[in-house]
Amino acid sequence: MVKMLVETTGDFMFTDGTANQDVQPHRPSVVKDSPFIKMKIADKKIRVLDEDVGDKTDAEFEKEWEAKQ
Repeated sequence: MVKMLVETTGDFMFTDGTANQDVQPHRPSVVKDSPFIKMKIADKKIRVLDEDVGDKTDAEFEKEWEAKQ
């Protein structure tokens, strides 16, 4: 399954219960592609920053992101 880097388009978060993943409100998040994520992208509530981040997890991305802040 493809993992992508996304962010919300506002000050809110989403929980994708079927894929057991969250899109965080104040930082980009690594998520697996799912129908829920596709719907939020189509509704312009989530924007895609990178379409394929390989095997990187959200926890790994969060550590890297925090180190740059």
